[in-house]
Amino acid sequence: MQLVPEDHEYDLTDDLEPGWQTMVVLKQWTKEVAIRDSSSTATYFVVEFGSIENDEAETIEYSVPLRQKGTRSRIGQLMKALFPDQQSVKSLSDVVGKRCEVNLQENEKGFLQVVEVRPEEPTKTQRRSTK
Repeated sequence: MQLVPEDHEYDLTDDLEPGWQTMVVLKQWTKEVAIRDSSSTATYFVVEFGSIENDEAETIEYSVPLRQKGTRSRIGQLMKALFPDQQSVKSLSDVVGKRCEVNLQENEKGFLQVVEVRPEEPTKTQRRSTK
């Protein structure tokens, strides 16, 4: 069956808004990206974030160059946000199901993008239970 414009209803509401929100990693994968003006490629680690408040909400992807160590790189910041109490992550697949705070902002074309990640802030109930 071919979809024709008359058969397609498009919802113009946005599920995700700019600003900080707590999100969960739904999926992860790697991809090879061609480097401009070069015959080589770079490997990127990609996570798909989803809303923890609305399972039906749209998702957003965040890709970072894949590196082996360090906390100053974008992948290092992502790992620190998802695993704030650990010194290493044994498997990148361990990120699925982890939560962190994600700062979404509009880029120059008006699309939302992830500009920063940080560890999830503990709630008042979580703070009391850790004392």
